[in-house]
Parts: sequence; structure tokens; C-alpha cells
Amino acid sequence: MTVLSEDTCSGDALRSARLLIRKKVVEHLRFRETCERLEEARETNSLVLLIGPSGVGKGVLIRFLIERLNTPVDSDPRVLRAVAFRAPSPYSPTFPWKAFWIAWLDTLADPLPDRKVERGARRQRQVVGTVDALMRAAVSATRDRGVDVVIIDEALNLVLKERGEQTLRQRLDVLRDISDEVGCRIVLVSTPRILEPLEFSPELARRMREVFFPRYVFSQDMRSEDCKAFLSVVQAFVKELPEAMRPKLSSRAVQRLQSGSVGCVGNLSAWFDRALVRGVQSGSKALEWSHFKATVLPDRKLIQMREDCEKGERCFRDLSAQTEEVLMRSAVPENESSEDVAATPAASGKGSGRRPGTPHPARHKVNVA
Repeated sequence: MTVLSEDTCSGDALRSARLLIRKKVVEHLRFRETCERLEEARETNSLVLLIGPSGVGKGVLIRFLIERLNTPVDSDPRVLRAVAFRAPSPYSPTFPWKAFWIAWLDTLADPLPDRKVERGARRQRQVVGTVDALMRAAVSATRDRGVDVVIIDEALNLVLKERGEQTLRQRLDVLRDISDEVGCRIVLVSTPRILEPLEFSPELARRMREVFFPRYVFSQDMRSEDCKAFLSVVQAFVKELPEAMRPKLSSRAVQRLQSGSVGCVGNLSAWFDRALVRGVQSGSKALEWSHFKATVLPDRKLIQMREDCEKGERCFRDLSAQTEEVLMRSAVPENESSEDVAATPAASGKGSGRRPGTPHPARHKVNVA
């Protein structure tokens, strides 16, 4: 049971600050940069893969995008610009497509999603709740409600490693086809672990864009960009507290906050929440550094989180290089080498002197009378 302070006003103020920090959206440096890259990718690609380490703030970013994109459209509440749902976790050796499409329909507030009917081509036989019927219903509902962006969180659940099952690339191809049919963009949100089994075909590499949501990495110089940006995030959370209850945080304390949150703003927000709970339970009138020290995660967890972040960053760099290589290979015809292409006038930057659309003198001989 929670131990309340004798000073009820102080306890209520800390609890109120806890709710404010939970709902706080800090548009910090990395947040703004990721939003800009995501907007650019969304304008030019059918599929977008938003990748970031666990606790970096992807959930807050999704909520921010949904609120910003779903502005009233012609005062018609039935029209949605963006929807978001979570991909279901696999509970059997096969991917739960039925649960996936029902979750898609639920986010569109579609009535009775599990009662969708598929009619046979020869006999008008009703089949209720089949995967194909649910998929067609999701496509139809997405088109009817005017959805421009579909955000699928926990996209790592699309990965199955069992033998004989569809690969992640095949599932992405299904989503790409739906994007083409409906005319919407699909954003997949995941941790970097989704990059390990991901293989790009030339078509998927051309149509898909990866956006990385980075964390803050500290250096010895506290005047560096990351250090100053992270300090501004800490100050934004502190300002949510009443002035008399704000902790005094030195530069050394800020460095410890970065280390204890692995540079991820989502982890920092959760740490503030735990420290506030500790302050309420101890009956304190203000949030103190001792509350942070008492609620820091164990070293083994921090080491694991840091290793996951570093591994994910390496995977993203490798995938970016792999994607570029696939695109370069697909641009070169099979019967020509890259050296041949580089030697052509177009590749060398020298024009051939022939207007586009006119016959090529070597391939199309023209008899002149």
C-alpha cells in the first residue's frame, strides 16, 4: 500500500506532476529530426520502417503523429487521416493473420470485424471470418474512411523463424500491395532487431525507406550537441514540477541520468515516474536526487540495454549499405558490367548529341533517299 505524506498538498502535487510527465511530449532535437525524416520518407515511399532502440520514445512519436495528422477534415468525424494499431504477437507456429486484420479493423472502428463475409465465385456461399474476407474488409474500410497513413507498432511480431513459414519479406510484400491498392502509406515501427532477418529484393528496396530514431550519446565535452540537447530534455521534465519541488541537478547528475537511461528519452521519462513514486511514498515535499538513485535500473539491465542499442546502430548502418548496394545492382543490366555503364557517355557525363526519342544511329539504320 502506498504510504502517503502527512503533507497532503505536497503528495498531491507530486502525483499531479507524475501525470503531467507521463503525458509530456518533448519535441527535442532527435525527436524533431526523426519527424522530419519520417515526413520526407512518407511522401516518397509506400512502406516506411521506423526503427529505434527500446525506450527511445517511439510510442510518444506515434501518438504525436496521430494527433497532428488527424485534424478535422471538412468537419466529418468519419474521415481519418491516420490510424495506428499493434501487430499481434504470434501465439502459434503460424503467423496470426486473422488477429492482424481484426486489429486493423478495430482501429478503424469497423463494426463486427470477426463477422466479415466472403462470397464464393461460383456459389454464393457465405464464409464468415476467413482471413481473405477480413483482409478485403480491411482494405475496403481503409479506403472508405480516407486513411492516408497506417502505423503498425510492434512490427517485430511480423518476424517468424519457424521452418516453412513465410519470410518477413513476403509479409512486407503483402503490405506493399495493400498500400498500392488503397493509396495509403504504411509505417512499420520496431526495434532494430527486425533488421537481422530482413532481406531486400530490388523492388522492396526501391519502395521501402528506413528511418532511424537515435538516442543521445554523451561525450566528455558537455558543450557537445547531444549533451546540450539531453540537458534541455531534463529541464523540460523538471519544469513540470512546482518550483519548490524541483530537484537541483548538477552537470554530473545529468551525466548519470544519461547513463541510467542509456540516452533514451522514453527511459528517462519512466525514470522520472519511478522517482516521483518514490518521493510520494517517502512523504517528501520535493523530488530529490536520492529518489533517482533509489530507482535506477540494475547494472545488468543497463548493460544489456546499452549493448542492444549499440548492436542496433551497427545493424542499421549495415542495412543502409546493403540497401544502397541492392539498388546499384538493380540499376545495372545483367548483360552489362558496372565498368561498361561507367564508360557510356551518359554515365561519364558527356552527352551523345541525340535527342531523347529519336532513332539510335547504330541500332536503327535509316535509309535516306
